[in-house]
Amino acid sequence: MSKKKSTNSVPCDILVCILTRLPVKSLLGFQSVSTSWNAIISTYEFKKTILDQSNTLGRVKCLSSQGCSWDEFKFINLEYPNVTIEGQEFPLKGFENANVLCSYNGLVLLKNPRAYKKFVLWNPSTRQCQELASCSYVKKYVFPRACGLCYDSTTDDYKVILIYNSFYVVCSNGNYWRKQTNLPILKQVLPTIEQWAEGVNVEDCVYWSLHRKLRKFDLNVSKNSTIIYFDVKSDELNILPKPNFICSNDEWFRLTNVKDCLSLYGGMTSSDNFDLDIWTMDVDGWKWLMKLCNVPTICCKHYFITHTKFLCCKENGELIFVGPGHQNVSIYNPKQQQFVKKEYLYCDATCLDSLCFPKINVMMNKRNKRKRK
Repeated sequence: MSKKKSTNSVPCDILVCILTRLPVKSLLGFQSVSTSWNAIISTYEFKKTILDQSNTLGRVKCLSSQGCSWDEFKFINLEYPNVTIEGQEFPLKGFENANVLCSYNGLVLLKNPRAYKKFVLWNPSTRQCQELASCSYVKKYVFPRACGLCYDSTTDDYKVILIYNSFYVVCSNGNYWRKQTNLPILKQVLPTIEQWAEGVNVEDCVYWSLHRKLRKFDLNVSKNSTIIYFDVKSDELNILPKPNFICSNDEWFRLTNVKDCLSLYGGMTSSDNFDLDIWTMDVDGWKWLMKLCNVPTICCKHYFITHTKFLCCKENGELIFVGPGHQNVSIYNPKQQQFVKKEYLYCDATCLDSLCFPKINVMMNKRNKRKRK
């Protein structure tokens, strides 16, 4: 029996079921098995299924530059931080030692450290990368105050959000920057800020927290904070009303995404106990979800809140955090009501195993053909 016949003898629904359980690295190899396999793997629906599967199974890799050469990254399994999955040389020349800004759906946004208007999108799983068009609105050497990546399902378009004194959006499929009017509160505060802050993605929005008194843009929320968000459908920045349970100067929380819901974890930092609360927001408002008990006493609660980042839930229900600090991974077991593991790990960013990548080159080629006509 020929190879072509043997691949076609498998019913399509069974084949799809098998393929969706495989990692992206294997799928890339199977694209060359037959035309029909390549057609299945290349569809939007299949890529979406792989992305959902990666979220469900917790296929999250840590992207780290520590101990690597200037043009290389290593990828680490968060469940086994001492084991490096693979090392990978960054494919685009001129972006060596790049600044990692944020990640979403397996895509990583990086900045050229020697050029203030050069950014690139990279999918480490597929090894695809694309340098974005230079942003002409930025006239001098400044860092973005905040950044984010999001996906617009209505246009099949990935968007990059960079917030300066005003804010800009690049639609990756078109690869051009569109300038938007900023919120008045940002114009008053942002000129003094010198570092970017990664946003939190939930459905069609990206969220950040802005501290008026500290003049700082990050994910920490207190009584003096304002939560803002970018709506991918309207391309607008808006203000989200602050939860009523944050009413004291001693209460600190951190924005995150827990089970695809906008969430906050934190509490009263001056209390004697070492427990924190996790709240999630749905259509009916904010609801209490669970407690984080026995926060490590090596640090105060305020330090834990402001120096950790929630990453994902494992299949067994355990919660994985980066931190406290940037060089540790902590795992919390809700059944045991305690942190059960802490590993040393330097993490620049995390990314899902995914086939996602914007169709920049296709769109640019169509536009160039129209111009020649």
